[in-house]
Amino acid sequence: MKIGILGGTFNPVHLGHLIMAQTVAKKFKLEQILFIPCAVPYHKKNIRLANARHRLKMVRLAVARTPHFAGSDIDLKDGSILAANSPGILQGLGTLVRGGEGGGARNVKKERGKKGM
Repeated sequence: MKIGILGGTFNPVHLGHLIMAQTVAKKFKLEQILFIPCAVPYHKKNIRLANARHRLKMVRLAVARTPHFAGSDIDLKDGSILAANSPGILQGLGTLVRGGEGGGARNVKKERGKKGM
């Protein structure tokens, strides 16, 4: 199964997140996109944010009608400061495709040791 990861603050989740995820899912033939709210965004420590659990609820509501989208609480469970920590935890699920912050589809690499697409 090919899974994409979209990590972020999602404060709030918005149409841009959904369009980007749909575009990447189509381009790379992904079977699922996991939206992973960052528990403690290190780069937004001085910004007032909604509670992480509330941001997760917003994500889950936003993706509820798209079968191949899901909201994940994995960063909230392990207290990660950045969703980029999650791929190591998720490796057993299959092929992961991820992009760096601000990189979108341009900065995508295939996990499992193969770089590039």
